[in-house]
Amino acid sequence: MKKLLSLFVVLTISFGLCSCAKQAKPEDTVKNFFEAVKASDSEKMNTYVSQNSGSSLSSSASTSSGEEKVEKELSNYFKDNMKKIAYNIKSSEINGNSAIVTVDCKYIDGSSIIKDTVTSYLAKIIAQAITGANVNSSTAENEFEETLSDKIKNTKETFINKTIKINCVKTDNKWYISKIDDDLQNVLLSNFMSIKNDLSKLSEGIK
Repeated sequence: MKKLLSLFVVLTISFGLCSCAKQAKPEDTVKNFFEAVKASDSEKMNTYVSQNSGSSLSSSASTSSGEEKVEKELSNYFKDNMKKIAYNIKSSEINGNSAIVTVDCKYIDGSSIIKDTVTSYLAKIIAQAITGANVNSSTAENEFEETLSDKIKNTKETFINKTIKINCVKTDNKWYISKIDDDLQNVLLSNFMSIKNDLSKLSEGIK
């Protein structure tokens, strides 16, 4: 009987420890998300984002072959920079099924590189449109690639240090990031959101 009681106590303690170990935490979700980011694994990244968020880390929009090439070049640039993201989870505040995780982030500021490259690309297309010349998309795309490569090579790499707050939501006993907001997008996309409006205004000139 004593042996059975001892075994029962051991099993109870072990079960308790396993339950604690498997307890879902919002900071674990954020950590796993960032590790997927650094590995450029968009499929895995999406598993840590709420399906109700309306946020998606991959686009299914229809684009022309030229647009696809430009997007691919930018995507490769972002992926290279993602590997260099550093993060430190400072704290998490849980309120029922909601939580806010505070994270110190260090990421590349590629805003000037992106803006200069895209501006140069759009300027050439606009110039061709104004003069009535046929827009040679292949040439423009090659020039975009060359300009981006040149800017990356000749621009000193700079980093931004910023503390961001990531909102999380608990669903079916699992924590998810509730939304990929502008602050988090800037971390993922080398501060792209800071120049998004400027680039949108420039793109209006070729519509």
